Parts: sequence; C-alpha cells; structure tokens
Amino acid sequence: MMKTTIKLLALAFVLFATACNNDDEMDMFNSLWRNVTQNEARINDLEEWCSQANTNITSLQTIVDVLQSNDFITNIVEIKKDGKVVGYTITFGKHDPITIYHGKDGKDGANGADGANGQDGASPIVGVAKHTDGVYYWTLNGEWLLDADGNKLRVSGQDGADGADGQNGTNGTNGQNGITPQLKIKNDYWYISYDNGNTWTQLGKAKGEDGQTGEKGDKGDKGDTGATGADGQDGDSMFQSVMQDAANVYFTLADGTVIIIAKGSGSSGDGTPDPGEGEGGSSDDSSSNLVPAAFSVSADKQVYFSPGNLQYIQSSDTWQFASCQWECVGTDNVTGGEDISDKNYYGRRGTALADKVDLFGWSTSATNFGVSTSKDYYDYSGSFVDWGSNQIGDDVPNTWRTLTEDEWNYLLEERTNASSLIGIAEVNGVNGLILLPDGWSCPDGVTFRSGFHDSDGIVDYYAAYQTFTAAEWSKMKVAGAVFLPAAGYRAGSDVAYVKFCGHYWSASGYDGDDAHYLFFNCGKAYTNYYYRYWGRSVRLVKDL
Repeated sequence: MMKTTIKLLALAFVLFATACNNDDEMDMFNSLWRNVTQNEARINDLEEWCSQANTNITSLQTIVDVLQSNDFITNIVEIKKDGKVVGYTITFGKHDPITIYHGKDGKDGANGADGANGQDGASPIVGVAKHTDGVYYWTLNGEWLLDADGNKLRVSGQDGADGADGQNGTNGTNGQNGITPQLKIKNDYWYISYDNGNTWTQLGKAKGEDGQTGEKGDKGDKGDTGATGADGQDGDSMFQSVMQDAANVYFTLADGTVIIIAKGSGSSGDGTPDPGEGEGGSSDDSSSNLVPAAFSVSADKQVYFSPGNLQYIQSSDTWQFASCQWECVGTDNVTGGEDISDKNYYGRRGTALADKVDLFGWSTSATNFGVSTSKDYYDYSGSFVDWGSNQIGDDVPNTWRTLTEDEWNYLLEERTNASSLIGIAEVNGVNGLILLPDGWSCPDGVTFRSGFHDSDGIVDYYAAYQTFTAAEWSKMKVAGAVFLPAAGYRAGSDVAYVKFCGHYWSASGYDGDDAHYLFFNCGKAYTNYYYRYWGRSVRLVKDL
C-alpha cells in the first residue's frame, strides 16, 4: 500500500513538472521529488530491516533451544553484501540451520533551511534473559516482554506434567508452547505481536521525521523541508557480536547477555562435544576460552579486549597474547640480578631483555615496537606505530589495536554506570584491575565489589579488598569480565613496582618525549603521561 501511494505520487509529480512555468515552481518540484525518492529508499530499508529482525527473533529462539538441549554448532558461514559481512548462517548437529543479520538504526532527519531536525526512528530491540527460575524469557528494550495478564513470555516450550499413577490414571497436562514475537511496520510505526499476528501493540516511530519547514523570509521564501532521517550506521539491534574460538561460539546480545554454544569439532565419534566445552566447562583462564564482551569506549563505539596482555618472543620474532588474563612476565622481562620484588618496591635489576617480554617502550619504528632498553629519547620520537599492525598469534595484521587516551578515559569514567564497572582484586594470587562489560550481570556463585581501597600503594590491599580463585574467575570471565594484572613498569633494564601497580599504554602521544598511559594501583585509576622509553604493559582491543 505504501509503495503504491509513492508510485501514484511520482506520477503526479511528473505531470506537475510538465506544467511548471518558472524557476520557483521548478525548485519546489525538485525539492518535493527529492523527498519522495528519499522516502521510497527509506521505506525499502525499513521493510528489509523488519524482515531481518523477524529472522533474528526466530534464530534467537533456536539458539536458546540448542543451549537447553545440549546440541552443538557444526559450522558458521559469513553472509556478505557488497564485500561486507552482514550476517551469518549457522548450522547445528540436530537443529535446523539459522541465519543472523546485523540491523540498522535510524538517524535524525536533516535540517531544512531554517527548519528543525527530524526526530530519531526507534528500532525495537528484542532479546532474551534468564530469570531466577532458570528459564529464558523474551525481553523488549531491556524489559521483560509481558502478555495481557502481566506474565513473562517463555522463549522455549515447557514440558508437560506426568500422568497420575493408578489403574485409571489421567493423562499428563500439555506443556506450554514457547512464544515467537513478530514485528511489523505500519503507518511509519513499529508494532509487535506475541500471539501469531492476531493482535498487535504499537511501539515507537519507525523512521526519522522530516525537518520542519522554515519560517517565511522577507521575500516570502520558505526553507526546504528537511530530508527523512538518513540510514543509520551498522547497528547491533539484537546481536552485538558473534565470536568463536576453538571450543565455543559466543552470541552477545544487545544488552550484554552472552549465550555460549559448544562446537561439535573435537568431539568423540557420536559428535557430542567433549566435557569442559561450552557453558559450565573448564575453570581455567586459557585465552582460547575468553568470552568476547562489549565495552563502550565512546558514545558510538564498542570494543572487546584481547584474551591477555601482549607478549613478544625475541628468538622467533613473533607476537602472542598471554596464556591467561592474569599472566604477566614481571621481573623476568630482564635477565640477571636477584629477584627482590617481595622485599621492596623494586624488582629484579638486569642488563638485557629476556627472550619473552611484555613491557614495551611506546611504539615507534626505531625501537621494534618498544622492544628496547634504550633510554635515548630520540629512539622513541616520531609517530605512533600500533602494536596491532603485527601478526599476533594466528590473527592477521591490524586485527587488533591500542586504545587512545580518550577511549581509556571514556571506559573508566564516562560510559553508563562506569564507576560500578571497575574494581581492584587479587585473581588467582595476582593483583590487578577488573573491567566489566556494558550490561554487566554478575554470575551466580560470585560477588563483585566495585571501586578501590581507601588507601593506595600497599600490595596487600588488593587481596584485602576482594579475591577470586581460578574457578570463581572462570565464572566472571564467562560473564565477560576482563582482568589487567598489576605488572609494574620497566625503565631501561630495571623492572619496578610489580604487584603494586599497572601501567598500560595508549595510542596517544603527548610530546616528543612523553605519551599517555593508563595507571592504576589499589587506590585509584586514571590516565597520565610520562617517558616514552618506559616499558609498560599493552592490552589490545578489537572494534565491534
């Protein structure tokens, strides 16, 4: 109906154009025609988005069914459009294949001449969450989706009750069916149904509004009508990310909820995943088992962190990530000397870097990405060269990057609930700083305490504040938590303050001698700047 109306309008405009007698009338025609064509393109985009959103809803329901039935994933294939990944096709051992698409959000309408901005189009975000009863229920924009009686709507069906024993026992009751919400667009508004399309509830506006017409000027001219809101950037309307490692696939939803499905590869003869894979698996903190989770580093950008601190192996000239999040080389970055890190602030004094190092000078081309004991300021001058431009493990160059100073600050102080998403702790005997993802939900069986100790500079205050065993940290990791070990720093070949504080580089220089970095101890965390030749930790990120 909407497309038919536009076609009729187009025909009317063609007839109108042939009747234009002067430039003013032709300008008005051109403005009207531009708005019609923009609206047609916008409607096509919205209808495509709506279709993909309904596909995502059905796919998400299948994912929950797979999780609860101990099925597994056998293959993931990217879906590309114009050379860009727009979704995934995922196959399972027992369930039918599913397709997942990335969504788009509406932007403001453009200004007309002297006209006001159009309002945002609102994209409904349908998701799932596990309630305290262990059952997954549907959510809408972060809130439980309720039926007319105020009941939460189950994602999966419920088993029927057993029949009563006895000579003439009655049959068991039927299980409840899972609900599959549906979306549609009507008269520029979103609607949702959870009874197979019998009834619909109106939600927000689907497309950006036009800019208002400008006031008449002295000569009676009007401002042009603002264009319909432009296409939004690639959004995460339902899935923030779909990531995988050797054992699992991690589906991160818009609210930060992570659903983990095991892979079927590496299984025994019948295709059943080996024990320890998937949800409730191994309690170690191996980097191959890190759950990718979203962290906001600006108002419109999210990242996830690498599985451990960056390491360089001199003998093989290779780069890798630490084997677990709490691993740090510490005083072993240098060779020779006595390890006195537990006796005072300073660590081992040596004469050269060891084979495996993880404390780097600020990255410039003259110092092999900071793998140098030089204290010559000239060696560290020039433009920054990102550590992520190297091949790291099996990841091709430029898979990872370094956060800027502004991004570190946004993560620590400006994102929603920032102060509650950071805290010090001792993890498996290692001191450090915990960062929690957006939409954090603390897992069962552990308690997280945000913030810092009242005093700083004391190594024992990390453990006094809170501790996590390896098994407890495994639960935190599955929920998306990231741990930055307090690895100290290196000045030339002298390593200092291991266990007391953390120094993590940013990509932002300050001047020819200094660069910005993240500092923390048991009492505070903030960004600062200091000598580029100091060796500091590097924790890389990947853009979502």
